[in-house]
Amino acid sequence: MRSFKRAALIGAACVVFARLSVGSALAAHRVPGGGYAGRAGSGGSRKFSFPPNRVAFNVDDAGRAFASDPKIYFEGSWIALPCATRAWDLGGSQRQNGDNDFETASDGTPVRIRRDGSFVLSAAITYRRVPRGLRLKLSGRFVRGGKRASGSVVVAAAPRVRPKCARRGSFSARFTGQRHLAEGSCTPAMTKTIADDGVRRVYEERYVEDPAIGGHTSDVAYGCDRRTNSRWFLAGIDSTNDYLDAFATSESFLNAWLQEELVAMWVNDCGGAGCAPLIRFVDLRDGTRRFETGAGAGDLLEAEVESLVLKGNGSAAWTLCESRSGGPYCNVVKEEAFGSAVLLDKGRIDGRSLSLVGSTLSWTNGGMTMRATLN
Repeated sequence: MRSFKRAALIGAACVVFARLSVGSALAAHRVPGGGYAGRAGSGGSRKFSFPPNRVAFNVDDAGRAFASDPKIYFEGSWIALPCATRAWDLGGSQRQNGDNDFETASDGTPVRIRRDGSFVLSAAITYRRVPRGLRLKLSGRFVRGGKRASGSVVVAAAPRVRPKCARRGSFSARFTGQRHLAEGSCTPAMTKTIADDGVRRVYEERYVEDPAIGGHTSDVAYGCDRRTNSRWFLAGIDSTNDYLDAFATSESFLNAWLQEELVAMWVNDCGGAGCAPLIRFVDLRDGTRRFETGAGAGDLLEAEVESLVLKGNGSAAWTLCESRSGGPYCNVVKEEAFGSAVLLDKGRIDGRSLSLVGSTLSWTNGGMTMRATLN
């Protein structure tokens, strides 16, 4: 009987060890939280249309699907398609990618990753240009320990509508070195604190760009709530201007202020007409971008946010300043509970003198104390 029990225990241990070994082996087939980027083409001279000849995707925390949630990922998961004005979203969401460079399309179906590291997608969308719809079938596999992925793709539309839309192609992508998990410590290694109230933290973290953009190492701003360990993407930091050069649009996160669940951010939004400051409000309970507004630069050509005060209901006020002959010149702007921005004052203002006590704003203009109400 003892021999039988001992054999049973040994057998059970072997089963557990085998399962652990299998789990470890399976985990190597993709990098959870990993970012991948590469090329897609239809073979021959015809290339997929917009953006040219590219594919990029993120693997979710569990390693079970491609993900694109703009609350979590700086760049989404997408592949270029023929006969379409927008890229197909492989993460199952419609979103603007990266620094709002283009909008993706999806029917809500993400690419699913199987236990053996293979992945598939079969989905359909409808375009105004393709009234009977466009279908996509994609299949592939992670190889080389999860550091690379490749596969095939078939794009088809109703033959009588767009006969030239039927194409077969292939794609190949590699792990860029970027890895972001949606849940984890609010103080990951190698990050820089921007704002921290003991419960919530806003920080900069390294980001490895898509090699097609530049492949440089830059930074991205994230916010995290220690009560849930949920980490939310807040803004890009295009310090190398790679996104601006590639897409003629980009953003750079510059500072942040916390009040209860809200974070207000100063973001420099750049495009073909130049750069302009804006204030972005995000709720760190769920990562929702609650509001975004122009910072009220007015006639300031090189405006910088010197200070900002914020209430838990979303009302805020800030100073925008630039250097002029004779000293700094500033605007004082307020916006109550996501309403419209109101210019309160301008002139030779001490940009860092802005303060809030209860509902009373105060600042110094030419040595005089000025006041206003912020409800």
